[in-house]
Amino acid sequence: MDAINNMMVEHSGRPERYEGMDLSIGPIDVDMVVGNSTVLDLGNGKIINFIETPGHSSCALSVYIPALKAIFPTDSAPCAVDNINNLARPSPQYDFNLYRQSLKKLLDYEIEICAFEHYAAVMGTDARQVLLNGLTLCGEFEEHILSLYRETGDLEKVARQAALDFMRFSHFDFINEDIMMPVTRAVAKNILKAAGIAVV
Repeated sequence: MDAINNMMVEHSGRPERYEGMDLSIGPIDVDMVVGNSTVLDLGNGKIINFIETPGHSSCALSVYIPALKAIFPTDSAPCAVDNINNLARPSPQYDFNLYRQSLKKLLDYEIEICAFEHYAAVMGTDARQVLLNGLTLCGEFEEHILSLYRETGDLEKVARQAALDFMRFSHFDFINEDIMMPVTRAVAKNILKAAGIAVV
């Protein structure tokens, strides 16, 4: 993460300190360790349930607020870019099978709000549908990566194409192809591994 962050800072032409903010990544102070069994009381009848949703990373967490029927999937689900039918590519940087299982786990909750960390919150019946669409996209994206690998037999070519696809679909204009490569290389490698294809 530190290496990618440094590439982002360099790409954006920012110094390490920008408008009084330190852009470097340092140690993180931990106030509380949370996991599946952790519940936080926000007051006014609202509690937060933490849900372990590994796949994007080994420690990925999502949050559910029952009183609002609101789920916050973090990077555990492809986010809606323009609408619920236009999603960013899945990002299973740790484990593709766990990513898909975690996304299915989110669908066990009653959802009327799905609030992503990128772009937008989705409301009403669309809140559940966007997660279902993300699950469908996982299968389509898996087949896309496997097809690219069958054509090329080259992880770097697959990762490069996946990086271009990611940028086209996500509209992350602040990121370039080289910065995306470590991410899409890990994603492609994990999808291939889940299919029983070992690549170095």
